[in-house]
Formats: sequence, C-alpha cells, structure tokens
Amino acid sequence: MATTTLGKNKIHYAVEAFERLVENLIRPSIDRVAVLSAGNTCRVECDFTSDIARVRSAIRSLTYTNRDEKSRLWDTLADGALAFWRAGRRNVPWVKVDLTDGGDNASTVFKKDPVGAGQFMRNNFTFEPSNYLALVGVGEDKNINRPALEKFALAARCPAIAIKDFTLLEDMLLRIALQITTGLTGVRYSLGSLSWTELQRVRNLVHVPLDLMVTIDRSGSMYVA
Repeated sequence: MATTTLGKNKIHYAVEAFERLVENLIRPSIDRVAVLSAGNTCRVECDFTSDIARVRSAIRSLTYTNRDEKSRLWDTLADGALAFWRAGRRNVPWVKVDLTDGGDNASTVFKKDPVGAGQFMRNNFTFEPSNYLALVGVGEDKNINRPALEKFALAARCPAIAIKDFTLLEDMLLRIALQITTGLTGVRYSLGSLSWTELQRVRNLVHVPLDLMVTIDRSGSMYVA
C-alpha cells in the first residue's frame, strides 16, 4: 500500500488534495463541479453545482463512508462520461479528474478491460478537443496496475499517471490544474514558480467557464494508512 505519515488514511490525503484543487481552480457562480465516488457502485456525492460549500461538504463526506468496498473503476469512469451528457453544459469545456489506489475488481460492463473502457471514453468524452480527462493511480507497483493504466490511457488518448505516495497527490493535482489552465488560455506557464495562489490568480483572468467532475476511489483500501 502507499505510505502515509502522521497517521492519516489515504482517503484523508485524497480529500485534502481535491479540496485544494476545487478551491483554486473553480470560480463560484462561473464554473461548476460534480463529485462521484467509486466503490462497489458509482455514487453521485454531488451533482453539478456552482456552490463550492456543497462541493466541499460532498468531498469531505467520503472520510466517513468506509464500508470495505471493492473498486468499480472502469464502469464508474464511463458513468461519469454519461453524466456529462445528461447534465454538462454543452458550451463549456468538460474536465474530468479521477483517482484510484488500485486496479478494477468490481466492474461488470468493462470488467477488467481497460482498453474497452478507454475506447468508450474516447468515443464519449475525449473525442472533443476542449475536453480534458486525467486518471491518477496512487500506490506501490504491487498495488497499482500500471499496464492497465497505460492501456487505458492509450485507448482513451488521455494521461493516466501513476505516483508512488499519497503525499505526492496534491502536487500532481496542481500539475494537472496547470495543464487545464494552459489549455484554456493557450499560454504556457512554468511550474517551477507556480503555487495554488498563483494558479488561482491566473484562473481569475480566464473568462472561459468549465464543468469539472472529480471521481474519488472509496474502496476499503482507501481507509487505511
């Protein structure tokens, strides 16, 4: 499992990192956010809203929902794409950032088929150049199925990133937020001096609204240190 410090569970690191992403990337009343979680089922923690307090509450609620579930990863990614078609605004970029701490072991449609899941996302999400999808896997090699991530990324034509430790997640989300901002502005920013504060300043200069969906793994392994 991924190592953590100060007695925090992996879900606490995930919650803190995604809160930071939302607080600095999203502009209230302009952008919207939806929160999904992946366990034995896909669960909508919060549908698309511009109410950041509601989004923050939905993300934080995941720290209290441990039911030792499995990880329905691929099917949940597909569910998220369909949710965009049901409720996403057609005239804004769609951004989807997903987190897992292991492989898929509960999907029924795609089962253990990252290529099929990736092709579905390509046909229903990433085919649109203004849309952005990133899948982040966190954990040691024995826990993260890197070949599956690579196959999914190739089929979906999106980044699928494996990092070793949950303490690195916030920095990775900052990097992803930089890519999103660069795509919206067309201006390339240097990560060397970038902070959440600077990212927020740049976002406030961008007039393009977006719809963001975050999907967080709520499988049982997320609730251990």
